[in-house]
Amino acid sequence: MLREKFDWPPYDLLAARQRLQKIGRIVEPKVTLSITEDEPDNRILECAAEAGSEFIVSEDNDLLRLKQHGKVLIIRAADMLDVAQGKGKRTPET
Repeated sequence: MLREKFDWPPYDLLAARQRLQKIGRIVEPKVTLSITEDEPDNRILECAAEAGSEFIVSEDNDLLRLKQHGKVLIIRAADMLDVAQGKGKRTPET
């Protein structure tokens, strides 16, 4: 997707993949969700639930409108920075 949408060269794709593999983990959701009309957003919700994530950090308005799915809070990047610095709350109102 990054190659097609943003015209990333292969070396940059490989470097990004390697960085992400150091800080993340691959999950395979066992449950299929249909929460939003945007199917890719549903895949994000599935992965977050399967991984036991605390947060989904997004600027996607459809996801942000949900505020929370199960125990996963959906917040903006700026709000996540506040949480990481101990300034923000770990609640949907963040």
